[in-house]
Amino acid sequence: GLGDVYKRQIYEHELSRLFLNKINAYPQITLYGIKDKGRLNERTPTFAFTIKGVNPRAVSEFFGAHYVCIWDGHFYAPGLINQLGLTESGGVIRVGCMHYNTVDEVEYFFVLLDKFLEKKTLKVETNSEICLSERFFLSCPSVYFARPSTSTALRANFSNCLLLSLSPIVLL
Repeated sequence: GLGDVYKRQIYEHELSRLFLNKINAYPQITLYGIKDKGRLNERTPTFAFTIKGVNPRAVSEFFGAHYVCIWDGHFYAPGLINQLGLTESGGVIRVGCMHYNTVDEVEYFFVLLDKFLEKKTLKVETNSEICLSERFFLSCPSVYFARPSTSTALRANFSNCLLLSLSPIVLL
């Protein structure tokens, strides 16, 4: 009933608050959309962001190699991505936190983000190549698109996957 919907919304606000608190610690990240934790009721628990100097695809590939579903691209909003000036750089990275995600999973996202950023820094400093896994795109029933270049990389077993939801982007 409505009580359950309200409980889910409160929980998703908790996850959003945690995500927003943590992502603010990364000066190289630009978060798009409502950032004010006092306005969580005006947004979905879905976050679109970019990392300075990083192609969004590299981020989603890295997370996929660690069995975490996040997405990159324009999400059927190429006009918006173009207006933001992000078309040439690959769009945005998108992460969604839903009622079935846990606080520990959001914390794990940031552990992996730190690992990714450490490797990126290592690559820049040493000029060495970092190999990212080919099997990054973890699908779920709510995903209505697939990139031709990754369709052979879809995983059928989700028992070991952390699924961060695909939800609409709200940018205001």
